[in-house]
Amino acid sequence: MQCRNYRHLSPWCTLTIPRLPGPHRMPSPDTDRPIRLLHLSDIHFRAGQAWDSDPVLRALVRFIGEEVQGGLSPDLVVITGDLAFAGKADEYQLARTWLLDRLWPALSPAAPRALPRDALLLVPGNHDVDRGEVDDVASMVQEGLLTKADQNRIAAVLSHPGQRAALTKRHVPFLAFYGDWLGEAPPLPWWQRSISINGQRLHIAGLDSAWIACGDHDRGNLLLGSYQLSQTVLHPDADGADWRLALLHHPWDYLAEFDCAEARQSIHLHRDLVLRGHLHAGEAAFIRPPDPARACLELAAGCVYDGSRHPNAFQWIELWPDPKRVRVQLRAWVKGAWQIDRNQPGCEDGGAEFLLAPPDSGTAAGAALPPPVDPRKYLADLWTETAHLAIRGLVTGGAKAHRFPIADLYIELQATGAATGPDRERQDPHLSARADHPLRAALVNPRLVIVGDPGCGKTTFLRWVAHCLAADRLGRDPGAAAQRLGLAPGPTGVRLPLLVPIVDWLDFMERAKARHQGPPLAECADWLPEYLGSRAEHANQGLTADAFRRLLTDGEALILLDGLDEAPDRLQRQQAATLIEHLALAYPDCPLVVTSRPAALQDTPVLTGFAQTTIEALDPGAIDGFLGRWSRALFADHPERAQAHHAELTAALASRPEIRRLARNTVMLTALAVVHWNDKRLPEQRAELYESIIRWLSEARERRPGREKPQRCRQLLADLALAMQTEARGRQVQVSRHWAAERLAHRFGLADDAEARERADAFLAEEEIDSGLIVRRGHQLKFWHLTFQEYLAAQALGGRGDAERTTLLLSPGVTEVPALYRPEWRETVLLLGGVLWLQGQDRVDDLVAAVLQSLGETPTRAEQARAAGLLGALVRDLAPFSYRPADPRYGQCLNAAVAVFDPAQAGAIPLADRIAAADALAQAGDPRLGWTQPGRWVALPGGRFAMGAQRQDQAVPGYDPEADDHEAPVHSVTLADFRISRFPVTVAEFAGFLDDEDSADPRWWQAGGADQPPEPNDWESQQAYPSRPVVNLSWYQAMAFCAWLTGKLARPQGAEGTLWLPPGLAVRLPTEAEWEYAARGESGRRYPWGDAPPDAQRANYGETKVGHETPVGIFPGDCTPDGVLDLAGNVLEWCLDVYRKEFYAECQGQGTAVDPCATGDGGSSRVLRGGAFDVRAGVLRSSFRNWFESWGRVQGVGFRCVLAAPRQP
Repeated sequence: MQCRNYRHLSPWCTLTIPRLPGPHRMPSPDTDRPIRLLHLSDIHFRAGQAWDSDPVLRALVRFIGEEVQGGLSPDLVVITGDLAFAGKADEYQLARTWLLDRLWPALSPAAPRALPRDALLLVPGNHDVDRGEVDDVASMVQEGLLTKADQNRIAAVLSHPGQRAALTKRHVPFLAFYGDWLGEAPPLPWWQRSISINGQRLHIAGLDSAWIACGDHDRGNLLLGSYQLSQTVLHPDADGADWRLALLHHPWDYLAEFDCAEARQSIHLHRDLVLRGHLHAGEAAFIRPPDPARACLELAAGCVYDGSRHPNAFQWIELWPDPKRVRVQLRAWVKGAWQIDRNQPGCEDGGAEFLLAPPDSGTAAGAALPPPVDPRKYLADLWTETAHLAIRGLVTGGAKAHRFPIADLYIELQATGAATGPDRERQDPHLSARADHPLRAALVNPRLVIVGDPGCGKTTFLRWVAHCLAADRLGRDPGAAAQRLGLAPGPTGVRLPLLVPIVDWLDFMERAKARHQGPPLAECADWLPEYLGSRAEHANQGLTADAFRRLLTDGEALILLDGLDEAPDRLQRQQAATLIEHLALAYPDCPLVVTSRPAALQDTPVLTGFAQTTIEALDPGAIDGFLGRWSRALFADHPERAQAHHAELTAALASRPEIRRLARNTVMLTALAVVHWNDKRLPEQRAELYESIIRWLSEARERRPGREKPQRCRQLLADLALAMQTEARGRQVQVSRHWAAERLAHRFGLADDAEARERADAFLAEEEIDSGLIVRRGHQLKFWHLTFQEYLAAQALGGRGDAERTTLLLSPGVTEVPALYRPEWRETVLLLGGVLWLQGQDRVDDLVAAVLQSLGETPTRAEQARAAGLLGALVRDLAPFSYRPADPRYGQCLNAAVAVFDPAQAGAIPLADRIAAADALAQAGDPRLGWTQPGRWVALPGGRFAMGAQRQDQAVPGYDPEADDHEAPVHSVTLADFRISRFPVTVAEFAGFLDDEDSADPRWWQAGGADQPPEPNDWESQQAYPSRPVVNLSWYQAMAFCAWLTGKLARPQGAEGTLWLPPGLAVRLPTEAEWEYAARGESGRRYPWGDAPPDAQRANYGETKVGHETPVGIFPGDCTPDGVLDLAGNVLEWCLDVYRKEFYAECQGQGTAVDPCATGDGGSSRVLRGGAFDVRAGVLRSSFRNWFESWGRVQGVGFRCVLAAPRQP
């Protein structure tokens, strides 16, 4: 049984004293028999689909009947929502027939033991809502409740008959069905009830989490309400009950944030068992506070209907009185049959048992309270562990590594996404999430994923956070949590930092399972306190697993989980993600931060309910700040020498673009500083750089008697790196020393295997001490940085023969994908190119030839695109050497990569391969680019269309239920003919402007911005991807480009001196009306391609999860009928217009506006149109509007051009 995250959702039920039929006594033939519940959920009876045609439901009845005859007779049947599919009366008639004619007879095979009808306990879900009954009144009321976030207001609405009726009208068919089933007037959609069974009294609170559910965006927008809880969960009838249950449909994160915390805390405090559904997956979460009598178990059932994308499942639940415990028996639909589910981790017998309280633990008088937790030794150790940054390989007259105080070298990192609060000035809700902010500002999010490339500073940031919190709690730096990190205190003061390397945690779990130790469930939150307790015990810190459990339960900790990407393979990354979601559920009051490389999130389910922030590359200010700190640390007693070194190092980094790009990564910047100090030069290519770093690290170690020579050490570590890279279980980022010694033993040339392993083990022990290349983490070894492992593996490959290397890289593995194409091999393969180059260009040519040869005689388009992407990246990595493959098949491969732009073929090529192939093609020269190319412009005939959207009246033109207020009013517009660029302006095209000798000509900058740098922000990094849209540039820069291009195209073109630009036309930004006309046409398309909703194959937006701009035109689905591409996704686009809220109303007042354009002064905010790679689906609508300051430079904002009559901006 899995334990996933319950999100912040909303349930509710209450009023007067809602109660199902009065307490009745169920048959109890014996007292040692448990109370048994049959728990179903999400059956989804659908109109027009008879249940008897559903093989899942037909087999379910037979299977349950057989289990009942075998002794599993239920006392209660619980259905936690979504009995129907659309909340319609005819769907409930189908449900009634199935329940009455099929399920109930199967549950009561013997007449004396017939199960009464009121044994059915039912609560509504979102599919039990008739959305057609949610009118404007109900929408306004519930929107007001969510906006006010006031429990008193919610209570006032629910106690008012008229307002309550408007809200619960959506439940009328559901209530009619349940009332008819029970044989009495329909109850309210929430209720409470006491039942006695087998001498045990149960109190059950039936909650309605769907009373304001109305659409596909309910997450975070539902309510339970304290009023409902007071009438059910907190009802006086619950006093003295032996068992207290709560039933609801939704997970917690569907509730509005202000309601969720109170509801969850109240339910956990006053209920023993919570049953729910909605996610279509079985889950378990065990909340164990310090008081064992307050333990609460949450269980979710799977779904039960044919055609589900999720595994069908249900469960039997048994309540045992002494000791008080819950046993769950799992059932699943597997290969067309219901059976006992023995596939859940830790549930080999198909069941799991949860002890809610030891015998009599809840009634023993005078029970001793646990001793207070004293974390001082733990904090002191953590402070010491995080107090310094070790800079290996720095030679200053001795051979010892330098340790600098972390406070002396740490620099503020910048990030995008997920920041709110005082550090974020919200200009616009769709742009503010993208603007840069200090990484620490993202810590306001209680659930946070920090994403960053290798070496960007993720781990150092977590160490800095842990260090500041430890220093604050120990009194060594009072106020550090608030002043340095902006963190608010926890319930009892500064939170306790729990710094956990995820791979260590997973390793601990595997070792514990091998010894049959640890929690009973393979994936549950309790593994974290067990790991922390074990670690503290070995460090003599005086803390136990129970102590950590209490700290977590009380919300006193900040959980810092480092390195989701370092789990060895995809399955373990998914396991780690599941564990993290359990933690978020089990310890809701503890903030939780996770770090990961981006690639790990592409094959791992996104952590539900977690905000995401991405660490940005270091900007010039941050780089200069580090260099200043570095120089002062080296010359602490000589300020003038520090200043001189700072200037020298700055000049060295500024000498070449390749070096500047490397310097934007924190680890590489540190490495550059070390190499510059040691070698007085800075290499240009990555393989050269890593070679310099590793050479100095290996030569700077202590010379001890009997120690292997540096070159020999490097060879052995390269062999180890390659062994870890090629492990059959998948790449390993850490291994046991025994494992490593076994892989290296053969290199010691001893006949006695045991002696060889001892020598290898001794070598590794030496290297752990001060090599700077490998380090020990608990019982495991790992390379100090994954990049070192990848480079050394590449070096080992470079030393192999061509045949052996080709076999290793190109033979399909267990995944049937050759190693060099697998994500975990990409860096190693690219670095291999640099290693081979140092051996001679012919070695690189041989590698390229081997890749091309592996394609065979008739490769598929996808295979060619994949190869083109890989080889293009390799060529880009070798750019400092001006390398270009001589093999003609490389050019053929690039030509074949053009298939990624072909709508008929692109769908068969995986998106990652399409991106890589298009990037590779751009390096060779994308034939689509060029303003005089026939397909670069799309001619649009003028016409009339309805511009804007409104959500008030379906019968009026422009209706869109997602329309924002600033999209209204809808108004009629007529436009003249114009041409629009097929896709946005690319990096290569903007580079043509900047490279032109007269790019600074004042003529191009008449709109403004001449005092700004002409290059977009992050320009050097953008130049590595020529066919991606140019971004991070202001409206002024876009205007200057258009003016320059007008002048360029007005000049004679080609050898024949053709005048390409038609008279009277100019290149400019599109007006807002022209942009929307191109996107929706006269027919009023909701999206540029039509009315079909977006999906991950159609456009580059948030759900596509690419996380960055992609080459233009690789989403052929994001195409209008006229052939205009990328209007919905990829990047937002500047328009000519000033943004004025009242402009649409002014246009409406004209009757039909002709070629409208809102004008203003140069400093006015300008309109942005389209979507971007990180926005929600609603932003992709053709009518969606956005805006930003004309001088602003924002990631994900670019532009496209039109060819039309000049306009005054």
